Amino acid sequence: MADMTGTTAGLEFGVYLPQVSLTFEQMLGRALECERLGYDALWLYDHLYAPGLPSVPSLEPWTLATALLARTSRLRAGHLVLCNNFRHPAVLAKMATTLDVISGGRLELGIGSGSVEANTTRRASPGARRASAANASARPPRSSRGCSRDP
Repeated sequence: MADMTGTTAGLEFGVYLPQVSLTFEQMLGRALECERLGYDALWLYDHLYAPGLPSVPSLEPWTLATALLARTSRLRAGHLVLCNNFRHPAVLAKMATTLDVISGGRLELGIGSGSVEANTTRRASPGARRASAANASARPPRSSRGCSRDP
């Protein structure tokens, strides 16, 4: 909805486009069409294979986002959401900052724990599992949480 000056007030639209059984050329064509139609963002999934369709080809999401952002000029891109068990946190931080610089600040970064059990338990790298376990077990000292007695 336009405000009194004729501009939209903070409302943005994006498209979730799972990269299942699509070639790079097809994904690029869809991204360019989203940009042409005025969409603000394109969202990909972060799975090692299409959930429920392990034999159907799908493009790796981080590399795909990099290629799409390099070939578009305005469209933002992100993942719904990155699984924190797939990549070591320090490597992911470097990947994100690099892509954000290359794309002129158009990366949308979202990170989560992963929603497909097989992806997170069988496919996570040992370093990512250790980092995830360390993050899950890290707790601030009781005094900094405001606890004056044991729970």
